[in-house]
Amino acid sequence: MKRLLFTFIFLNIGFSQSSDSLISFYNYPDFQNITANLKILKKNDSQVLIAFNKLSENDTLDLIIALIDHDGNLLSYSQYQELNNLVDIAMVSDSSYVFATNDELWRLNLINDSYNIHLLTDQFNGHAVTSLTIGLENVINITTTQDSPSEVMQFDLDGNLLSYFNIFDPANDDDIYEILRHHIITSDGGFLFSNGSSIYKTNSQGQIEWINNNLEITQTLDIVEQNRNFVLVGTYSIYGYIDYDYGCGYIDCAAIAILIDEYGEEIVSQIYSTSNTTSFTSCIAIEDGYIFTGYSNWEFITSPIVARVDENFEQVSQYDAGGNGLTTDMLKINDNEFFSVGWVMENYSTIVLSIWHHYYDQLAQQSNCIADDGTDGVDLWGNCYSIENTSSIFLTGPEFEDTISPLIGNLVNLTSLEINWTEIHGNIPSEIGNLTNLTTLSLTGNFLSGEIPPELGNLTSLTTLSLSDNDLSGSIPSELGNLINLTDLKFFDTELSGEIPSEFGNLVNLTSIELHNNNLEGPIPSEIGNLINLTNLHLWNNYLVGDVPLGIWNLNNLVELDLSTNQLTGSISPNIGSMENLEEFGLSENQFNGLIPESICELELVGIGLEGNQFCPPYPYCTEDYLGEQDTSNCENVSVVDEIIPLTYKLYNAYPNPFNPATTLRYDLPIDGIVNITVYDMMGRIINNLVSSKQSSGFKSVHWNATDNFGQPVSAGVYLYQIETGNFTQTKKMLLLK
Repeated sequence: MKRLLFTFIFLNIGFSQSSDSLISFYNYPDFQNITANLKILKKNDSQVLIAFNKLSENDTLDLIIALIDHDGNLLSYSQYQELNNLVDIAMVSDSSYVFATNDELWRLNLINDSYNIHLLTDQFNGHAVTSLTIGLENVINITTTQDSPSEVMQFDLDGNLLSYFNIFDPANDDDIYEILRHHIITSDGGFLFSNGSSIYKTNSQGQIEWINNNLEITQTLDIVEQNRNFVLVGTYSIYGYIDYDYGCGYIDCAAIAILIDEYGEEIVSQIYSTSNTTSFTSCIAIEDGYIFTGYSNWEFITSPIVARVDENFEQVSQYDAGGNGLTTDMLKINDNEFFSVGWVMENYSTIVLSIWHHYYDQLAQQSNCIADDGTDGVDLWGNCYSIENTSSIFLTGPEFEDTISPLIGNLVNLTSLEINWTEIHGNIPSEIGNLTNLTTLSLTGNFLSGEIPPELGNLTSLTTLSLSDNDLSGSIPSELGNLINLTDLKFFDTELSGEIPSEFGNLVNLTSIELHNNNLEGPIPSEIGNLINLTNLHLWNNYLVGDVPLGIWNLNNLVELDLSTNQLTGSISPNIGSMENLEEFGLSENQFNGLIPESICELELVGIGLEGNQFCPPYPYCTEDYLGEQDTSNCENVSVVDEIIPLTYKLYNAYPNPFNPATTLRYDLPIDGIVNITVYDMMGRIINNLVSSKQSSGFKSVHWNATDNFGQPVSAGVYLYQIETGNFTQTKKMLLLK
């Protein structure tokens, strides 16, 4: 396990030690005698609301509402006498909450920095509340049970009862009498309940869709939903009994987590400890895994713990606060930041509130090893890289199977980071955006997932950016349009979606764009036509639509243009004849239509793909072997006259050249006129008068079968052909082989 520096910060005492995260630990001695159900909620982007019951001096239970900022400072503190037995609390807005005691539902509003509390209802039919959530359209969902069928009640924010139903199994016509301690609302409007050994999935009317009762969990302490899967954490009894108020009794238990899909099938389960009395109390989902909080008992000392696991439930790290306490609830601020709260026991009698504040994004600010050159370093993939002196990293091979740590952002002098064809997985950390000296970033052929961090747009020195052949998803960040020095962009063979950013038009130094084999959609941005230095444009096998922007037909430096297997429409511009460097040209499996310009035959194409479109005849002679099947059902009104009249006179290179036994001579006439096309030998003698007539304007061609004016074959050698029309004269060479 990698060793990173973190610090516990007490308001009254402090110490530090090494672990996998930075932890800020705040101690509030005034919050004493907590009895049960400590809850934590996000109030807004900078504040956290905390609710709990505490034992007052007159031995009554009072409700405590406290507001704390993200730096651990106490902002407000309110005490409400004899509002006891807090069960659950949920946020309606930044200034409004609902909470439930065992038998009452209350509304809490923040007005002018003070809290106003009023009763909404006590109409629970004598049953005890077990959990509370806020559903769609601010509907309050409450589960209750007490020696009676488990039930769901739905209230509006004024306390009016909207619906009520028992949870039952229609197949057996049986009510559920289990204690449903936790519930969440699923994406289909149903409910997911858990009591420990079983999990129940219902529809929105309380009818059970599936039951899984083989979980081997003694007590479920939390349940979360992520990507249509459900994660349950809790305790598992190794032997002995369970105290349902405090998780485990004074016997061996294990922390357990189980991942179940939307059909109730177990995906993976993991027991994390069997040596001590251990419990997980809460769980949150982060982008690349999960965070669990809990506690372990050893010789009657309760130690709060926080564990981080990956998507496969493999433990990444565990943080042990030491001392005597436990954690109970947790709040996700973002994927890099969360709060957890719990109790710390002093002398086995005094209970105080503790808030844990974890910043994963601060990992990148720490150094955790000494490099071979004696400077501070960063431990990555089993090596200690000098922060000061590491300029390049190159990794390849299956032996590298870790993630890319956010600590990579410390190596600010890196100019080249190449991790290719490894077992590296997980997300691309945003901290790579700190490496502003990078000129090469290549992460090709790995198992990276998640989205491309927009922070990569900070790497304005990059010339090469390759993220190909990974499991990346999401859209391409528009911020990459800031990489003005980029020459090579490769994002092929991923699962990227969304549109190609128009900001790519800013990357005027690009010579290669390879975005093929993705899920990109929308039109090709017209701004791509600004990239006059492009030699390769590969957009094939996506879901692109619309016409090809006219600017692309003017990119005369293009060598490879492949737009195959999309949903593109429109026609091929006659300007294609001016793309004199083009060698590979692919438009197959689209919806292109109209005439193929004769000017395409001027190009010396090595590869061409036109099949699977709607091109209309007559077809240029050089394309006949590459047309495949064409849908010509809409070609009735398309004719040669539809083709654009050329703007200038031009005589093209003979095709083929060299030739045997015949070749084609093509020429452009912008206006009607008398045309003479004559073939000469190298001595200037007339061999054949191919054309001598008045012709209308257009794209023209004439064939020569290597014979003279008398129809006799001529010998092999070099010949000249000349066009004369009006004031225009042009001569070119061709070679006859025999």
